[in-house]
Amino acid sequence: VWPNELGEIVRWSPLVGADEAIYVATATRVRKFGRNGTLLWTFGWPGLRCSMSPALGVHSLLLGMEDWNSGHPTVFSLDLSTGSLEWSRAYPEYFGTRDSPAMLFLCDGRFAFGVRRGPGHGTDTVVAADASSGRVLWEYQADDIMWNFTPATPGDGTLIFSGSCGAVFRLSASGELLWRAGTHHNFSWCVPGGGALGPNGIFYAEYNEEVGESSYGSFPTDTLAAYRISDGSLAWRRHLPYRAAQYPAVGRLGPGGPLAVVAGVGDQPGPPILSAAEDRALVTEQGPMRNMVVAM
Repeated sequence: VWPNELGEIVRWSPLVGADEAIYVATATRVRKFGRNGTLLWTFGWPGLRCSMSPALGVHSLLLGMEDWNSGHPTVFSLDLSTGSLEWSRAYPEYFGTRDSPAMLFLCDGRFAFGVRRGPGHGTDTVVAADASSGRVLWEYQADDIMWNFTPATPGDGTLIFSGSCGAVFRLSASGELLWRAGTHHNFSWCVPGGGALGPNGIFYAEYNEEVGESSYGSFPTDTLAAYRISDGSLAWRRHLPYRAAQYPAVGRLGPGGPLAVVAGVGDQPGPPILSAAEDRALVTEQGPMRNMVVAM
């Protein structure tokens, strides 16, 4: 058990290495624990806070941080065994996204991450960089806002991701747009939803199109859509019964079970209800907080 002595927020899921070591990123540092819970090393940097989910490679860990004041991001490459710094690179031309994006290792020694071209919230630009130095190889500015940007790759160096209002993009290994599918809302923000890539050549996007609407309630555009990664064509689209505002998950339902896409739906969680009066106020003022999980 790690007691979290500093009481830090942990915004990202832990990473588990091939040696069963566990990597945990908090608001200000990343820690490596052995399989028995022993703290092996810690890395942080004065004046910077963790701003991206780390990426675990064969020999290195990539950690994205941003300046507390300017918001400009910096990426660090750390040796997995010792936590020592291999290289770091600041990106003053970009801004952090103020949410919880992720980095992704690609093939051929590259990695990708999300940024903004100007101050604000959410990702509007995807950057690919050299994993041995952090040097920018290319960037792609989307016409949609991605929230908690979490890209996927089928393993060929291409990149697939979706926006908060339902747009889906596939980029080539050189950063060119191969196809764009889904909705068009021109740099708008709808919900903190996104997409997931299945082993069946399908990318699943969860979203709604209610630009600027309340975080509570269900809408006619609450949607789960499936796109073929070969050409971006629509395989199917389903309306969801409650607010669609999460990233779906894809996997088999038990050993040998059917392949399913699972979508969490419902209203934004609030603080614990302490009294009947608060419960009534929640229902009448913020909408009934209905939640469910849907598997398809």
